[in-house]
Amino acid sequence: MNIKLEFPHTYSIEIPPELPGTGENVFYIPGGDGNRHNGALILVHPPEGKSWFGVIAGMRNDYSSDGGVYSCPDENQFCVAVDGAAYFIDSRDPSAWKEVPVSYVVEVHTLPSKEMMFFVTFDEIVAHGREGVLWKTERLSIDGVSITSIDEDTIKGASACFCSADEAAHEFTVDVKTGKHTGGYSEFH
Repeated sequence: MNIKLEFPHTYSIEIPPELPGTGENVFYIPGGDGNRHNGALILVHPPEGKSWFGVIAGMRNDYSSDGGVYSCPDENQFCVAVDGAAYFIDSRDPSAWKEVPVSYVVEVHTLPSKEMMFFVTFDEIVAHGREGVLWKTERLSIDGVSITSIDEDTIKGASACFCSADEAAHEFTVDVKTGKHTGGYSEFH
C-alpha cells in the first residue's frame, strides 16, 4: 500500500503490521453487511482524539496491500483505493466515509495546485474536487486507459484496444478544466 499525501492535511497515516489484539478502535469500511471484513489495513492518527485502525475492503474482499492512500483537497479527508474500490474517509470520524462514485478504480492521480483528484477506470477518467465530482470524460477506451502525464492544463495518455494483434494504443488529451478530450479509441471507431 502506497501512501501519497500531496495535499495539505491534518492527520498522519501508517501501515501497521497487524490489527490490535484488543480489537479496539477498528473500523471496517464499507462494513455494514458483515461480509466485507477483509482488505487493506491502515492506522490513522487524526488531528485530535484517539488513533484508529481501518480495514478497507476492495471489490473482491481479499486481504490486500495493493492500492494507495491519498490526501484530498479537504485537509481532514483522505482517500483509500484498493482492488477497484475507492473511499473518501474523514480522519476525525471513520464512520463518515463515502464511496468514490466510479465503477472500478484502476489508478488515482492528484493535481494539488488545482485541488483535483483523477480516478482512472478501464475506459474513462473522473475528476473530483473539494465539492465532489467536477467532470467525467466520455469513453476513452475499451481495454484500458494509461496516463502518461498531467500538467496544469492537460492530461495525456493512451487508450488500449485488444481487438486485434496489430491494434495500436490511441493517444488522447483531456482538458483539466472541462474533461473534454481529443483522441482516444472512440475517435477512431
